[in-house]
Amino acid sequence: MGLEQLLTNLKLLKDDQLTVAGLVLFGRRPQEALPFARISAVVFPGCEVGEEIVDRKELEGVLEEQINGARSFLDLHLRTGASIRGFRREDRPEIPAEVLREAVVNAVAHRDYSLRGQVRLFVFADRVEIISPGSLPNTVTLDNIRFGIHVERNPILVTFLAKMGLLSQVGTGIPRMIRAMRDRGLPEPSFALLGDHFRVSIARPVGGSR
Repeated sequence: MGLEQLLTNLKLLKDDQLTVAGLVLFGRRPQEALPFARISAVVFPGCEVGEEIVDRKELEGVLEEQINGARSFLDLHLRTGASIRGFRREDRPEIPAEVLREAVVNAVAHRDYSLRGQVRLFVFADRVEIISPGSLPNTVTLDNIRFGIHVERNPILVTFLAKMGLLSQVGTGIPRMIRAMRDRGLPEPSFALLGDHFRVSIARPVGGSR
């Protein structure tokens, strides 16, 4: 089987052109065709969006590169504490890494790529927000999403990101985010619809990591 036939069978190629999934997963420069398929990461000094900005980066490339860029950006701007266990020092980020990873990966995997808007990653003094284009699909609500109810808007993306070890296909991501925050004694993430956008808000602990 040739490469083109393989990509066609995987629904990454159609009529000799990469599909949206093919572009954002494997395209050389996906933003040339899909300029909004990126993450805008911004750090604000206070608790609201304002004109003053501490740092800003446009995270581009394929989805894996965007996810890795978001992780580096958050590592740079969130605090990391430490504890000593026996003779070993253990670093402890202020927000569990799995919570941030799940929120970012969900945003790029489940967003609506037909909307001309990028994923926004905002770091405030008191929280981190991830806002993705697209409302909740079908029967998913702000209430039942907390219990793992999900509908895959982009099943091809979900399948490939799961194979890369970046995403779970079984709807356990949000329940795990909630549990991880509870285990650290932190407020649960909050979820909201802002028009045709979906927002996840993750509180930062007061005074540093716990």
